[in-house]
Amino acid sequence: MKLTSIDPVLVHTVVSDAIGRFEFSGVPAGEYSLTASKAGYLAMVLGARKPGVGMPGNRLKIGAGERIENVALTLHRGSAISGVVTDEYGDPAMSVMVRVLRFGYMNGHRMAQPVGQATTDDIGSYRVGGLIPGEYVITAVPRDTVALATARFEELRGRGAPGLPAPNPVGYVPAYFGGTASPSGAGRIQLGLTEHAGGIDIQLVAVSTGTVSGVVTDPAGVPTSASVQLIDPTLPIANMTVWFRNPGPDGRFSFAGVVPGTYVLRAQGNRPFGEVRGSAFTAATEVRVAEGTAIDGSLRLQRGVTVSGRLDLDTLPSIDPQKLRVEMEPITGPADWEAAAPRATPNAAGRFSLANVVPGSYRVRVNGLPKNWSLASANFGELDAADINLVVKSEPISAGVLTFTSQTGAVSGTLSNAVGEPSTDRVVLLFPAEREYWVAQSRRIQLAQPGRDGRYTFGNLPVGSYRLAAIEAPDSGQQFDLEFLAQHVGGSSEIRLAPGEARVHDLRVK
Repeated sequence: MKLTSIDPVLVHTVVSDAIGRFEFSGVPAGEYSLTASKAGYLAMVLGARKPGVGMPGNRLKIGAGERIENVALTLHRGSAISGVVTDEYGDPAMSVMVRVLRFGYMNGHRMAQPVGQATTDDIGSYRVGGLIPGEYVITAVPRDTVALATARFEELRGRGAPGLPAPNPVGYVPAYFGGTASPSGAGRIQLGLTEHAGGIDIQLVAVSTGTVSGVVTDPAGVPTSASVQLIDPTLPIANMTVWFRNPGPDGRFSFAGVVPGTYVLRAQGNRPFGEVRGSAFTAATEVRVAEGTAIDGSLRLQRGVTVSGRLDLDTLPSIDPQKLRVEMEPITGPADWEAAAPRATPNAAGRFSLANVVPGSYRVRVNGLPKNWSLASANFGELDAADINLVVKSEPISAGVLTFTSQTGAVSGTLSNAVGEPSTDRVVLLFPAEREYWVAQSRRIQLAQPGRDGRYTFGNLPVGSYRLAAIEAPDSGQQFDLEFLAQHVGGSSEIRLAPGEARVHDLRVK
C-alpha cells in the first residue's frame, strides 16, 4: 500500500496483513492518493475507474488528528496471453523468447512498447500475465536468427579468427502472431480486464534476408565515425525493429539478416574532420530491402541549418533579453532520432540565431520569461511555430518574429456526477476547436485532474476557441492522437477565450 501526498510529494508505504487489512499511522495533515498493489494483480488507485498507477481517483484529505477508517480497494488479476510456438515444420520450439508488446502513444503517434516476456517450455508453450487492458502484438524471437548469427560471425572475424564460413542469409527471423515476419502484418490482440487470450500460437518463419551496408562520410566525402540506425517505421521497437551500429573511423557499417521491407536509415555524427567541436551532422535515406539483396546504404553527413529571428521587445516588459533562452523543441516521429533541443541566447537587441539545427519538426519555446508572461506567437512567414510544427529541411530559416503577452487565458470549473456530487474519477480534456492546432505537445491541449471537491483549472492559455470534455483517463500521450481528439468533439462544450479572460465552465457526467 502506498499513501502519496500531493504537495509536496512524499510516499508512505505499508504492507497489508493476510486478509488485506492495513493502517497508516502518524500521517501528517494533507491531501493524499492511495494505491494498492500485489504480485499477480494490477495496481489500483482509490476511486479510479480502471487499474494502473497514476490513474485518477479519489483523493483523501486528512486533517490534523483525524482518523479515516474502512477504506477499501479492490484489486483485479492481470490479464494473460498464452499459446504455443512451433518451428516451420510444426514441431514445438523450445527455449524461444516470446515478447508481448502493448500499443501506447508518443508525440501523437501510436507505437508498441515491450511490457512482458516469457520463454517457451519443452512443448513450446508460453504464458505472459499481469497485463493491463489494451491492444497487443506478440513476437517470437529464436536464439539462432540470421541477424544474431551474422553478428557473431563479424565479432569473430574482427578478432582474426581464420577460415570462418559466412552465415547463410536464409534462416530464422523474429516471427509475429498472424503468420508473418512483418510487424505491419502482425495480428492484434485486444485484452479487457482480467481476460485470458489463449491459443495465440506463433509459427517460426525462415526467410531469405537482405543486407544493408555502406560507409558514412563527412560533408567532404571523407569516411568518419558516426552512429547509424536502421528503423522499421511501421513498428519501431529498440533492438527488434530498430537496430544500431557504431562504425569506427573508416565509417563502415553493416546490417545483416534484414527482413524484406522498407526502412529508414539514419546516421548522426559529431565534429567531422575540419569542423569545430560540438557540431552535429546528420543524414537519412529510405532503403527498400528485397529477398537476398545487398543494399548500399552509404550516407554523407550534412551540417544542420541556421534558424534565426528576433524578439519583439515592444511586447516585453523592461528586461534584459540576454537573460532569455530561445529553444526549438523537437517533435519526433517513429523514425526519428531522439533529437536534442537547439538553444540560443538573444543579444541585447533581441536577435537570436540557432546554429546547426538538424532536419525535423520543431516547436519554438522561450525560457526565462518573467512571471505571468508567455510566448504569444513565433511567426516564421505565415506559420506560427509556437503552435504549429516548424519543419526544418536543408535551407536556412530566417526572419522569425517572437511576440509576448501577459494576457493569457484561464478556464476553471467543477466536474460533478449525475446527482450533482463532485466527480474525481474522470479527467477534464481541453483541446482547440481548430483542428490545425491538433499537434503533439501542443500548449493548447491539456488534461486536468479534478480535486476532491471536483474543481479543475487550466491556465496560461493562448487566445482562441477551445473544447472541454470529461473523459476517462487516457493512456499517456493519447491526448495528442488525432483520432482520440475527434472522438471527443461530439460530447464536448465549446468556449472562446479573449486576451486575459478567465472563464468558468462547469461539467456534469452522466
